[in-house]
Amino acid sequence: MFGRGLAGFLILLCSVCASAGLGWNQDAALREKYERALALAQGRQLDQAYQLTIQILSADPLYYEADVLRIALAFLLKKTGRDDPKNLLQGAKGRAPLGADIERDVQAMINRLTGATPVDIAEPVSISPYVRQKLALVVGIGEFKDPKINPLRFTVNDARALADTLRNECEFDSVQLLINADATTTNIRTALGNLANKAGPEDLVVIYISSHGSPQNLERMGINYIVTYDTEVNNLFGTALEMETVLDVVKRIEAQRVVAFLDTCYSGGTFKELPQGWVASSRDLEFISGLGIESIQNALRSRDSSVRIRSGSTNEMRKPQGVGRVIIASSRQNERSWEDERIQHGYFTYFLIEALKQKSPISVEELYEYLRTKVPERVRQEKGKEQHPTIARSKDGYVDVYIRDKIVDGRRRKSGGRP
Repeated sequence: MFGRGLAGFLILLCSVCASAGLGWNQDAALREKYERALALAQGRQLDQAYQLTIQILSADPLYYEADVLRIALAFLLKKTGRDDPKNLLQGAKGRAPLGADIERDVQAMINRLTGATPVDIAEPVSISPYVRQKLALVVGIGEFKDPKINPLRFTVNDARALADTLRNECEFDSVQLLINADATTTNIRTALGNLANKAGPEDLVVIYISSHGSPQNLERMGINYIVTYDTEVNNLFGTALEMETVLDVVKRIEAQRVVAFLDTCYSGGTFKELPQGWVASSRDLEFISGLGIESIQNALRSRDSSVRIRSGSTNEMRKPQGVGRVIIASSRQNERSWEDERIQHGYFTYFLIEALKQKSPISVEELYEYLRTKVPERVRQEKGKEQHPTIARSKDGYVDVYIRDKIVDGRRRKSGGRP
């Protein structure tokens, strides 16, 4: 729709820095101890190295690199009890810096110390082929507190209609809708956090966001933001929502079935005047940057864990499902995402809702194929422009996750979860 193209994410490099041995601002004395522990570990003096990491973490529990080294050593030493490495790993996840992937970094440290075949550190997850509960967060913002931000016409219509479809057609157990003044940065962050805390491994989570965004190529630090209701043009860092925050939830949420739909503007038409510190040029103002699909897909795949689908259970009313994390964006890089006065929606969300209203199960792959066919066809026909939805997957091949999983018509099930 006009003014709603999708930009690439900036993937934080925190975990890369950790793997490369760069510090997280620890003082010199602790840094020296860490280097000594690492040298001991590389010299195969594993017990001494392990004890030294305990001393470091006693002084600074948030010393990420020491945490990584301790857990790697615990695996190699085959520790048990309170020092069981999988228990240590679980506890460290809550302390890890934003953007860090501690499982990957521990694995990298093990490989560094041994050069052996990677140790399987991921806790295997065994889940039912049937979704236990369906949870969604739907955000649509068309009005903004800062008068320097241009309004959007149909984002709220899109969000409301999709929320109704998820509740009434797809039988979602919980759909939180945040529109306009309710969709502040704090409220969206809180909702994402609550969603992550509430979702279990057997749940399905859907996240939908439609709003403006800041173009990465205009921001000096190269960061993409979602423009929320209370975003201030001249203080994006302090008031907007970093797109990385959304990606982090998709990657790290415990639910093994996660789908995000992103229809977020990154065009020069976001603002009536450029924020302070932005560099204006004719190319910058005209360039619409889309989803950096390869980098996002790599980020999603770094989070994949060992998941097994339990056999034996059957449910004639529901479609059995696999697992996976998927992000579907409304357009390619350098394309706009168009809307239409006649349908009072953006084309992307209009066809998304149309597909979900079909009276049969539809997987995210089938949904994407529908969007990939319908959206370009209609936009080309009615606008004379190009718009191609894109997808990023957490694994190769077909992701058999179903947003609409009901097989036969029947009375709406009572609350309490799916078999």
